[in-house]
Amino acid sequence: MSRLVVARLFCTSPEGAAGMNQAWEESFKGEVPPARTSVIVAGLPLGAEVEIEFQLVVAQAT
Repeated sequence: MSRLVVARLFCTSPEGAAGMNQAWEESFKGEVPPARTSVIVAGLPLGAEVEIEFQLVVAQAT
Protein backbone atom coordinates (compact mmCIF):
# COMPACT_ATOMS: atom_id res chain seq x y z
CA MET A 1 0.00 0.00 0.00
CA SER A 2 2.94 2.35 0.55
CA ARG A 3 3.61 2.32 -3.21
CA LEU A 4 0.04 3.28 -4.11
CA VAL A 5 -0.02 6.90 -5.31
CA VAL A 6 -3.34 7.26 -7.16
CA ALA A 7 -6.61 5.35 -7.29
CA ARG A 8 -9.45 5.99 -9.74
CA LEU A 9 -12.78 4.59 -8.62
CA PHE A 10 -15.79 4.16 -10.89
CA CYS A 11 -19.20 3.21 -9.48
CA THR A 12 -22.58 2.74 -11.18
CA SER A 13 -24.72 4.26 -8.40
CA PRO A 14 -24.55 6.93 -5.70
CA GLU A 15 -25.70 4.34 -3.16
CA GLY A 16 -22.81 2.06 -4.09
CA ALA A 17 -20.43 5.00 -3.81
CA ALA A 18 -21.35 5.39 -0.13
CA GLY A 19 -20.29 1.79 0.55
CA MET A 20 -17.18 2.26 -1.56
CA ASN A 21 -16.24 5.36 0.50
CA GLN A 22 -16.72 3.43 3.75
CA ALA A 23 -14.48 0.59 2.53
CA TRP A 24 -11.88 3.16 1.42
CA GLU A 25 -11.82 4.81 4.86
CA GLU A 26 -11.47 1.43 6.59
CA SER A 27 -8.65 0.39 4.27
CA PHE A 28 -6.59 3.49 5.09
CA LYS A 29 -7.50 3.93 8.75
CA GLY A 30 -4.55 5.55 10.54
CA GLU A 31 -2.70 6.16 7.25
CA VAL A 32 -2.53 8.99 4.76
CA PRO A 33 -4.54 7.72 1.77
CA PRO A 34 -3.32 8.13 -1.80
CA ALA A 35 -4.85 10.66 -4.17
CA ARG A 36 -8.24 9.51 -5.39
CA THR A 37 -10.73 10.28 -8.12
CA SER A 38 -14.30 8.96 -7.76
CA VAL A 39 -16.78 8.98 -10.63
CA ILE A 40 -20.39 7.81 -10.89
CA VAL A 41 -20.85 6.20 -14.34
CA ALA A 42 -23.85 4.89 -16.27
CA GLY A 43 -22.33 1.43 -16.73
CA LEU A 44 -19.20 -0.69 -16.54
CA PRO A 45 -17.99 -3.67 -18.61
CA LEU A 46 -19.40 -7.12 -17.81
CA GLY A 47 -22.11 -5.59 -15.60
CA ALA A 48 -19.66 -4.68 -12.82
CA GLU A 49 -20.87 -2.20 -10.20
CA VAL A 50 -17.38 -0.95 -9.21
CA GLU A 51 -14.09 -0.66 -11.06
CA ILE A 52 -10.87 0.55 -9.46
CA GLU A 53 -7.70 1.55 -11.28
CA PHE A 54 -4.50 1.76 -9.22
CA GLN A 55 -1.29 3.60 -10.05
CA LEU A 56 1.76 2.50 -8.08
CA VAL A 57 5.41 3.43 -7.89
CA VAL A 58 7.37 0.30 -8.83
CA ALA A 59 10.94 1.54 -8.75
CA GLN A 60 12.63 4.88 -8.47
CA ALA A 61 15.03 5.99 -11.18
CA THR A 62 18.63 6.46 -10.07
